[in-house]
Amino acid sequence: MTAEKLVLIDLSSIARPIYETQIDPQRTSVEIVARIRALASAHRHVAICCDSKKSFRRDLDPTYKAQRAETPAVYLHQLGLAIETLREDGFPVWSADGFEADDLIATASFEACKVKVYQQLGNSSDVLIVSADKDLLQLVSSRVEQFRPSNGPTVAKTFDVAAVVERYGVQPHQMLDYLALVGDTSDNIKGADGIGEKKAAAMLQKFGNLDDLMAAVAAGDEKFTPSTRKSLEEFKPRMDLVRSLLRLRTDAPIPFEEIFRERVPADVAVFNGEGPEDDIAFAMPTL
Repeated sequence: MTAEKLVLIDLSSIARPIYETQIDPQRTSVEIVARIRALASAHRHVAICCDSKKSFRRDLDPTYKAQRAETPAVYLHQLGLAIETLREDGFPVWSADGFEADDLIATASFEACKVKVYQQLGNSSDVLIVSADKDLLQLVSSRVEQFRPSNGPTVAKTFDVAAVVERYGVQPHQMLDYLALVGDTSDNIKGADGIGEKKAAAMLQKFGNLDDLMAAVAAGDEKFTPSTRKSLEEFKPRMDLVRSLLRLRTDAPIPFEEIFRERVPADVAVFNGEGPEDDIAFAMPTL
């Protein structure tokens, strides 16, 4: 039996590149909707995940994403128009106060891999995450893959477990510690000084995780260069905070069961005499 995928789309990961490459920003919403309809066309179970205005991570660290410029009002308006149209299409569109889209995707992936959900789809359900965000590679497993759409010179790529190992040199369950060591400049998260991708991967291949790596540093029984030892010792006091910023939450309050509804566009629901307050069934729109 072919696995029936639950598709979780990171809206901002699709929308922002479209806005930034549009000659006419007023067409952004149209292009966003067209892209998502195309991505969803082969799948029955699709949800759109959105960032909330505020992230709990800013409460942990006020410098989180602090380097980013204010989001343009035109983009926010176009994003709102796109969300309105996607809802009218019948897509579940999720957001939760204090959580980012990545947390919603992590929560939905966690729920999808529970036994009862797995059985609900005939023991053949898989999760496909659609996003360019490498933080989500933490979720990749035998049943979860991440698809990075093409963007300009970037070629589309699907990451399964083997692809994560090939690209980053670590297993998906090690991605949190890998990202903690190398940092994430896009989110203003500082890793360990002088620890790049290759060195981080090599250390995690040897020690397995960041805690055991730090234990080896503290014990002094491993041969680290003076600069590497100094970098790791200086990173140690920040380690827990950095991992808290990078760790994806799996407890976001989302109406997960919505993803199993069939969907129809709003105009079809109205034509059939259904009101927005009714418990309607959603059928796949014609794309």
